[in-house]
Amino acid sequence: MSIFCKRCDTDMQTVFYEGVAIQLCMSCKGVYLTRRKLEIIKDSREIEIAKDTPKPRKGPEVPRCCPNCQDIMKKAKYGKIRPTMIDYCETCNGIWLDKGELASIQFSYEIAENNRTRNQFKRA
Repeated sequence: MSIFCKRCDTDMQTVFYEGVAIQLCMSCKGVYLTRRKLEIIKDSREIEIAKDTPKPRKGPEVPRCCPNCQDIMKKAKYGKIRPTMIDYCETCNGIWLDKGELASIQFSYEIAENNRTRNQFKRA
C-alpha cells in the first residue's frame, strides 16, 4: 500500500532509517511512520546524527490529514530535553514528522541519556 504525501501530492518512498522502514517524501522530506517504529528509532544508537541535520522548522502548526487513513491528526509534544511537536493519528497510530523532526527527537533522547550517564559517574 502506497502512502501519499498530502503536502506535496506525491507518493512517499520506503527508506530505512536506523534499520527501520519508514515512508519519506522525497520532495518535502516529511516522514510517516508508526508509533512503534518511532520508539525503535528513539532507542537506537546505531548511527551518529550528522551535524548538518536540518533543525525542525518553526512557525504555526497547521492541521494535517493522516497520509494513511485521511483522518485529522492531533498535535503533541514528543521527546526529552527539547520536545518536538508531532502530528499523530488516533485512528491508525500513524505519526507525521516534518523535515528534521525525526533526527531532532532522536538527538534529544541521546542528550538525555548522555546526561543521565554523566550524572551517574559524578555520583560514583
